[in-house]
Amino acid sequence: MMGRVLLAAMLAFIAGVLLGRSWMEDEALRQSQAQREAWQKRWQEQERGNAALARQLTDEALRRQSAVLSLERNLEDYRHRFRQRVLLPGAWRLQHDAAARLSAAAQPAAVASDAARPVDDLAALETITGNYAQCQEWRAALIGWQQWHQQLSAPIASP
Repeated sequence: MMGRVLLAAMLAFIAGVLLGRSWMEDEALRQSQAQREAWQKRWQEQERGNAALARQLTDEALRRQSAVLSLERNLEDYRHRFRQRVLLPGAWRLQHDAAARLSAAAQPAAVASDAARPVDDLAALETITGNYAQCQEWRAALIGWQQWHQQLSAPIASP
């Protein structure tokens, strides 16, 4: 009789261990699945944010392109309307290059001998138009990187 009670107690203990182990494995699986679902939800949010950011940047690029085309049309109109040119002093270009933090040697078209030569108004307007377009591209790239970084830095939502 004592042997049967001992055997029953051992079987109950083993069953309890097996049941507890099974419960722990099920709980670990549930937690793993919850984590996977949370990461999948975060990834989907990230993808939606990336798509929205891409649409926004595309729209901004189209607006910039339209603005540059408008400037170029105005420049072309200026070129055909005004035949008499104005010469700007050579210091104008040097000041413009200094403002852009460019040395005369850094520009492919500039050589040491023409560093202070006068610049006609059309060349000045073309330079300004090109610089404006480049500035807008750099600005958009910077804003895009900042938005992307901000989106990545957003806290992860709890499941």
